[in-house]
Amino acid sequence: MPVTARAYCCATRSSMTAPGQACRQVAACVIRSDSAFGAFYRRKKAQLGPRQALVRHRPQNTALRPRTKSPQHSGRGVGARVARTVYHLLKSKTAYHDLGAERYEQQFQERELAHLRQKAAKLGYVLTATEA
Repeated sequence: MPVTARAYCCATRSSMTAPGQACRQVAACVIRSDSAFGAFYRRKKAQLGPRQALVRHRPQNTALRPRTKSPQHSGRGVGARVARTVYHLLKSKTAYHDLGAERYEQQFQERELAHLRQKAAKLGYVLTATEA
């Protein structure tokens, strides 16, 4: 009997566990909400597409591509983020406090600006902020 290698498929794999299904249903409900999860979904949808933004994103040609930590290839969808949040809340026995979409977008812009400043400094440039 010949030994065959496992074929990696570029499509999103389905999973039918009860907690996973619950997280996907919650993720589908927060799509249009004015919450941090909704803002995260809208940002990931622009990068990955609607289906991949809901579930874990798997890069194409996994066997050929080296494992990297770039946001496009190792990102998680809203369902995984909901699952991690619920796990943290249950483990630490704390209440959930939503930041809201506006605060999430502000934090994301600050992170992106800090990354650009760091990249510019690495290349020998200095970024200065101007009002648009």
